[in-house]
Amino acid sequence: MSSATRYYLTFFSVSMLRIQEIGSQVTFMLVFKNLFSWVECIHTIMGNRTLQGQ
Repeated sequence: MSSATRYYLTFFSVSMLRIQEIGSQVTFMLVFKNLFSWVECIHTIMGNRTLQGQ
């Protein structure tokens, strides 16, 4: 294996790891945003129910 091939393989694997890392951060942020909006939605529904009950 030539040094150029080894260099490209190393660069490729490092960039793939970097992409995975960024992807997991983005996924976490999206899940967190979705969770927050779900909590907000449930909170609104629960608030409406308690208001109707009074």
